[in-house]
Amino acid sequence: METLHEVAEIVRTSAEAMSRDEILFYFKDMDLTKEQENMVIEYLLTPHDEEAAEEPEEPQAVEPSKAEPQELTDSRVFQMYMEDIERLPSYTEDEIRMSYINLLSGKEEAIDKITAFWYGRIVEMAKNMFNGAVNFEDVVQEGNVALFVKLKELLGTKQAVDVEEELSDSISSAMKSYISEITGEEDGEETIAGKANLVNEAVKYLEEHNGTTPDKNEIAEFTHLTMEELSDIMDIMKKAEKKGK
Repeated sequence: METLHEVAEIVRTSAEAMSRDEILFYFKDMDLTKEQENMVIEYLLTPHDEEAAEEPEEPQAVEPSKAEPQELTDSRVFQMYMEDIERLPSYTEDEIRMSYINLLSGKEEAIDKITAFWYGRIVEMAKNMFNGAVNFEDVVQEGNVALFVKLKELLGTKQAVDVEEELSDSISSAMKSYISEITGEEDGEETIAGKANLVNEAVKYLEEHNGTTPDKNEIAEFTHLTMEELSDIMDIMKKAEKKGK
């Protein structure tokens, strides 16, 4: 992280434009993939607001309001959870972007920083979806599970992907699917696709975590889907797979 800031300062103050090779020289010990090199170059050559970079006390993550969660739930456990979020370290956009690069390169320690950054965001996303017909805490938990599963999926992929977008889409899809399930709303194509994606990610995570292929009970418990709903989703996935062959 210090290297990124130092090079950014060099690029900013350099009298002449630096070449790609000159910039990458400072990262020669990091063993970056070609995709990660491109991400670093794009970041360093993109103008940034200096005041935002110099004021880490103003992170890009949206901090949840202290009052609003109390209106959504009176659970003491959840209030303690909110207090824990407020005590988490604040990170700048620069730090998180570097953490995304580290995540894709396989550095598992990046997950802690990214999750700390996203916990507050997930609460805000849940507020925007909350309709009073479901348990607010459960919606947040669905988002947290989706975040963790997606991070594990992206870890070490070494692909040029928009991590921010991937995480946001997975979290949003998981929370929408949960709300639809609880409220009994008819599943549209988007909701079914979201549940299928959640099942896929759950299988990948459980296989990696347990070393064996999970059975339906394990998948249902992890995704909070009923056995009937899981069977329906898996049937749809099998039919889609056959059509694709």
